[in-house]
Amino acid sequence: MTYIWNRAERVPKNTMPYMVIDSFVTWQSRQLKNIQEKPEKEQKRIHAQIKRQRTNLQRNLESLGYSLDNLQYNS
Repeated sequence: MTYIWNRAERVPKNTMPYMVIDSFVTWQSRQLKNIQEKPEKEQKRIHAQIKRQRTNLQRNLESLGYSLDNLQYNS
């Protein structure tokens, strides 16, 4: 599956980086919804996927000149 944060260079400059971050936060909350009801193996898989995608988000935003550390953003 292709996520918007993996194609951040295609996002209009006037909505960067907030559109990408909003999309990630929404996706992450959907992944974590009712996670406690899932088997431990599935929980670990979901957490690993979130960690991997967060790394992709940070790497792609940094390649475009944005840094999550310097953003004043409340998710």
